[in-house]
Amino acid sequence: MPPGNEARCLKCKAVLRTPTGTTTTLASHLKRHPDIYQSYQDELQVAKRSAQVKDVNKVRPCVQPLVAESFRPRMHASAPKAKAMTKLVAQFITRGMHLYRIVEEPGFLNMMNFTRPDYTLTTFSRVIVPELYRAKKAEVKSNLAKVIEREVEAISLTTDSWTSRANDSYVCVTCHVMDKEFVQHVACAEMAECHTAENLQRFTESVLEESEIPAQGQVPIYVVTDNSRSFVLALARST
Repeated sequence: MPPGNEARCLKCKAVLRTPTGTTTTLASHLKRHPDIYQSYQDELQVAKRSAQVKDVNKVRPCVQPLVAESFRPRMHASAPKAKAMTKLVAQFITRGMHLYRIVEEPGFLNMMNFTRPDYTLTTFSRVIVPELYRAKKAEVKSNLAKVIEREVEAISLTTDSWTSRANDSYVCVTCHVMDKEFVQHVACAEMAECHTAENLQRFTESVLEESEIPAQGQVPIYVVTDNSRSFVLALARST
């Protein structure tokens, strides 16, 4: 048996570290075994529905809505107030880096039903949060383009890559624009592939292209990394 801060997968015998005692890493590892992961998801949904029923039965006798609230019509999703509420909930999810399923938890549902019984929660993962991301991304690109247009003398990039506790790989690119002002713009995104030189080169070049950073021949571009072998090779391939 592995130590107390480790666990062994009974399927593939892999040993996983769980330094904080959480099960996030274990649940992420199950994705490598689709049949077991699907069974885990089914059990999770059954447990969630059971918890919701128990929680509603406990709370309902204590929180009785007013008669006027009981007959208040539901806000249409396109109503200005409903849109504002949806945007606030989306910002709560993204700025706090919460899981999407937080809006399905009984406590969150009870809070929303008590404060705004006429508001209906929508699906955030498919439409709302992606729209919020695209809007913020467009804003960052627009601001970056305005900065680059102002006689930029040079561009310096710093990069970093890491793997989260859930075994998700990320790469962060920070752009330092040298002009009369000192401005930083960051592109941070999940990188599903391994951190090989080829993958890092392709990712970095895609970030520069997507952010519309001028080509090396137009403006001097300097890159600072953590000196990892993969990034050094990736930059050597780019030159």
